[in-house]
Amino acid sequence: MGDTWSMAGFRVRRAPSLFRMTEGFVVVASVDGRSAEMAGSAAAIWAVLPSPDAEPVTIAELVTQLATRYDAALDDVERDALAVVESLEAIGCAVRFA
Repeated sequence: MGDTWSMAGFRVRRAPSLFRMTEGFVVVASVDGRSAEMAGSAAAIWAVLPSPDAEPVTIAELVTQLATRYDAALDDVERDALAVVESLEAIGCAVRFA
């Protein structure tokens, strides 16, 4: 990942975008046309990201929610969540806040 991220102080939510979800798969597109197809844990991460008009959540909250839901190790979920959020941010589909 390009940046060093602190789980405790980092908040995130979806940016205005278009998306289509099915079981375990999502296609997202930013308002400027950049897009990504995601499956598995990436789709699960997208599903729990707050909408553009909602309060952002911390990465720690996101990771805890997903680790609990899927009975997964926090370290594994954190690694996946940070990579997915960074990828979504790069195409304009997620926004992070300090």
